[in-house]
Amino acid sequence: MSIKKPAFYAGICLIVLGLLSVFIGNLQNSYLHNSTQAIVFNGTVNVKSGPDEKGKTLFVIHEGTKVTIKQNDDNWIKVELPNGNIGWIESVAVKEI
Repeated sequence: MSIKKPAFYAGICLIVLGLLSVFIGNLQNSYLHNSTQAIVFNGTVNVKSGPDEKGKTLFVIHEGTKVTIKQNDDNWIKVELPNGNIGWIESVAVKEI
């Protein structure tokens, strides 16, 4: 009878650890499949307010800048910088990683 109580609590702990592992694994899988990033390979890129050449230039990013791809629209992609700035650039200016 003395082994039943510790075995019960050990079983509960193992179930909680198992569920926690599944939860963390699911978060990691979701991050890897939903977070697409890219590196700028053109020297300088004008980030526009919309997906066209006539859009207002919001800011300029340089070669080697890592961006997060938020949306694709034909030859344009909506990107977000690590500092939170968002805008549109031509898709030929970056390569996905």
